[in-house]
Amino acid sequence: MARSPITQLIEDFHNLSIDEQKLFLDLVDPQPEEQPKPKVKRKSKGGKSARASQMSEQIKANLNQRAKEPLCACGNEEGFTDHAQPSPNFHEFQTAKVAGVDGGD
Repeated sequence: MARSPITQLIEDFHNLSIDEQKLFLDLVDPQPEEQPKPKVKRKSKGGKSARASQMSEQIKANLNQRAKEPLCACGNEEGFTDHAQPSPNFHEFQTAKVAGVDGGD
C-alpha cells in the first residue's frame, strides 16, 4: 500500500534537524519575530541637580577658604599636628614670608 503524501511529508519533517525544521516552518507559516522595546530616553532637566549644585558650591567655598588660610613654611596649615606639642617634629607655625621662604608670589 502506498503512503499518502501527507504521511511522507511528516516523516521527512521528523528526519530534519531542529534548525531545518524551524526554517521549514518559517517558510510555510512565517511568524513575526519579537522586536525589542525601544528604550525610553529620559529628558534631562537642562543643568545640574540641586544637590550637585550645592556640592559644587561647597567645594568652591572650601577651596577658596583654603587659599586664604596661610600655610606654614613646611607647607601645612596651622592646625597640623607638628605645630603642637608633644609632636616629635614640633615647630612653631611660621608663614612662608616670616620664615623667609619665597612662596611663589
